[in-house]
Amino acid sequence: MHLHIELHSGEFIDGVANDLFLSKKVEYLKIKTPEGSQELRLDIIASVSNPELGTIVIKSE
Repeated sequence: MHLHIELHSGEFIDGVANDLFLSKKVEYLKIKTPEGSQELRLDIIASVSNPELGTIVIKSE
């Protein structure tokens, strides 16, 4: 699934979701981008957009 991801830092990442996994009690989303694969901690993601799903905003407290 193609995703447009905004991080809390303001950075944007476009890519295809490959995997969702848990490592040392931390959840990660693996994204395949033109630059290569990236593993993003779920707690650094501010929002996720997809044309079929719309935009999901993740509230950080």
